[in-house]
Amino acid sequence: MKIKVLFNVILVRLGFRKLLPKEAIRNVIVKECSEKIISLPETDFVISNKNQNICGRKTVIEKIIDINEQLKPQNYKICVFEIYRDEATQNNLRLQEYNNAKKEYPNYSEIDIEKIVDTRVAKIRNNNVGGHQTGGAIDLTICGIGEKELDMGTKYLEFNDKTKTYCKGLTQEQQNNRNLLLKLMKNANFVNYPYEWWHFSYGDTMWAAYKNNTFLSIFKKKKKAIYGKINVEN
Repeated sequence: MKIKVLFNVILVRLGFRKLLPKEAIRNVIVKECSEKIISLPETDFVISNKNQNICGRKTVIEKIIDINEQLKPQNYKICVFEIYRDEATQNNLRLQEYNNAKKEYPNYSEIDIEKIVDTRVAKIRNNNVGGHQTGGAIDLTICGIGEKELDMGTKYLEFNDKTKTYCKGLTQEQQNNRNLLLKLMKNANFVNYPYEWWHFSYGDTMWAAYKNNTFLSIFKKKKKAIYGKINVEN
C-alpha cells in the first residue's frame, strides 16, 4: 500500500477523516461465498421504482426484512431505492453524474471532475466494481405515515454539502432521522458510505475495508469481502 494511502487510512482509524481512500477498498481480497440473489418481497416495503425488480444477496434481503419489522411499532417502513444494479445502469448513472458535475463546476479540470464523480458513483475497472454490482450494497431511507420519506436533509441522489452522512447544518429532526437509520443499519452489521447518508454495504469490498479500519482490527485477522461481482438475469 502506498505511503499516502496508508497515511489516510490511519487518519480514518484515528477519527480525523471519515472517507477511506478508494485504493484501500480496491485492495480488499474477495472470497466469493456464492450466496444467491433473491428478490425483496414488496409487501410491507416502500419501493421507490415500482418498475424495478429489487433484488440482492440473500443475507442482505433477510437483514432488511428484519430491520423493517423493528420499525413497525413506530408505524415506519423501509423505503428501498436500489440494491443490485447492473453494469450498464452503473455506467449510465456515472455519465449522468459526470454531466451534472460539469455543470456545477464549469471551471474545474477533468481530473477534479473525475474526483467528484468518484465520490458519487463508483467507476467499474475490470473486476473492481461498485457495491451494487455485488448485490451487497443498498440505498434506502425510512418512510412514515402515508409512505412519506422522513426528512434526512437531502433527497436521494441529491448531492450537496448535506449529502455527507456527518455534516453541519442539519435540523435536530433531520439528525435524529439519520441517527435512527444509522443505528438500525449498524446493528445489522452494515457499514455506511460517509459521502452518502443513504448508502450502506454488507459483504462487499467497502464493507470489509471499513470493518478492517477499527482500532480492534489491528489485533484480528483481516476481513475479506464475501461478495464479488455477480450478474443477474432480468
